[in-house]
Amino acid sequence: DQELLEEITGEIEELSEVKDPFLIISSWKGCEKAMRAKEVELTIKSEELDALRREIDLMAESKDKLDRTKYYYDLQTVQEKFRGQIEELEGGVREREVALKDLR
Repeated sequence: DQELLEEITGEIEELSEVKDPFLIISSWKGCEKAMRAKEVELTIKSEELDALRREIDLMAESKDKLDRTKYYYDLQTVQEKFRGQIEELEGGVREREVALKDLR
């Protein structure tokens, strides 16, 4: 993070003016704690992002299954809707086949 870097850089510049070693060490430890806290925060955000990616993948799989189910349902509906016409056409084809056999 740019803010954290600027904060640490500012503290280092301030420390270069301070001659008391105790203040330098305690300030440095504060910087280390801030860096560790930021690291933990980034790790948590990374884990949350991974969880969101997994959730998106699961949603995509569910959508694919739903789309396949809907397509199958639509296909069945169309077949049922036109069943009479299909049977009529098939009957006409059979009649023609019989007529062709009779002609031979």
